[in-house]
Amino acid sequence: MFKRIVAMKIWWLAKLIIKRYQPLVIGITGSVGKTSAKEAVYSVLRGTFSPRKNEKNFNNEFGVPLTVIGSRESAGRSFFAWLAIILQGWKVLLWSHDYPKVLILEMGADRQGDISALVSLTRPKIGILTAIGASHLEYFKTLENIVKEKSQLILGLPKDGTAIMNFDDPMLAGVIGKASCKVLTFGYHDDADIRAEQYHLAEFEGRIGSSFKVNYQGNSIPAFLPDALGKQQTYAALAAIATAIATEISLFDAVQRLFQYQAPPGRTHIINGIKQSIIIDDTYNASPQSTIAALALLKDVQELKKCTETYAVLGAMLELGTYAESGHIEVGRAAFQSGVNNLVAVGQLAKKIAQGARETGMPERQIFYFEDTVSAGKFIQAKMQANSLLLIKGSQGARMELIVKELMSDPLHAPELLVRQGKEWAR
Repeated sequence: MFKRIVAMKIWWLAKLIIKRYQPLVIGITGSVGKTSAKEAVYSVLRGTFSPRKNEKNFNNEFGVPLTVIGSRESAGRSFFAWLAIILQGWKVLLWSHDYPKVLILEMGADRQGDISALVSLTRPKIGILTAIGASHLEYFKTLENIVKEKSQLILGLPKDGTAIMNFDDPMLAGVIGKASCKVLTFGYHDDADIRAEQYHLAEFEGRIGSSFKVNYQGNSIPAFLPDALGKQQTYAALAAIATAIATEISLFDAVQRLFQYQAPPGRTHIINGIKQSIIIDDTYNASPQSTIAALALLKDVQELKKCTETYAVLGAMLELGTYAESGHIEVGRAAFQSGVNNLVAVGQLAKKIAQGARETGMPERQIFYFEDTVSAGKFIQAKMQANSLLLIKGSQGARMELIVKELMSDPLHAPELLVRQGKEWAR
């Protein structure tokens, strides 16, 4: 009862704050790539505006109102802490003189109706739909239901708004034609409005990153994203460039500002490991789609850095519903096809990853299974050679960042480099 009352209070306050200050609200949703897109949009817009974005994972019915109010922390179960947040909301509503002109709001959905509710609360004028994948299938049952839910952001935009969508995702083809406002598409397809070309991994000033060209209306500009690997990161950059165009920021300025983009922790982020190893930390979350994309990076980074051996350290992928078994087997097959030297599967569900690799042809001597992250981390630490390359990835519940912390060269920097380092996760 207390939780419901608090939710109603902060929701009501957030709605009144939006109504009073009428900021430009940029809503971002999708199954994958939401946080990366949010960070890229923030990097591009902060040179012109002073935008506010969600912090941490504040993308649900509690987090979005807290962002609108301006609170950077949740209050947990503390009555007095929630009371302080409510009083802060009243103060913002009645006396604030410097409320942000732009809100960049990531919007998540665990159940049907979540996106519609957040759209009703925040009234976005720009909506970004990143991509659809097999996340939360346990609740949504089918990909079509996920598309229907996520598309509520686009369908809820005003006629003078702008819908920004991933042209490369076939699941979104039917959504593009339903928008009642201006549409900007992005991707690698020739028909995308903002198009990426000539993608490759590169090294610039000692930093590995994604290099590509951005093409818009015949203008082509080279772009580089330091410490951000994979085409999924370029999609975030393209979404940010589309947002820049929608807010009348020049293409040149947008691309230049992307040099300041920092991939969020746990999203194909490069971290130095022990024994002069390189860790691709992709531990924020995992789906079959995103894991297969991450596996494709291993060979490219190995060739660029001349690494001696490669490890795919893969944890369970959760919330896949009936797709759980086949999704894990599919990832195992992709691991073998990627040419990885060592596959380390962690967690009960990840046994199916090992099975998929084994059935596809990976030798038994290259496959290792552990029930927990501690055992896996100690095994890898003892086995790995100097100059190894490791991809570490799994769902939130798999807690694969614990392995990264075990293997990173400077664990004292874990609080700023890794996901889930707060006190609540330590407990």
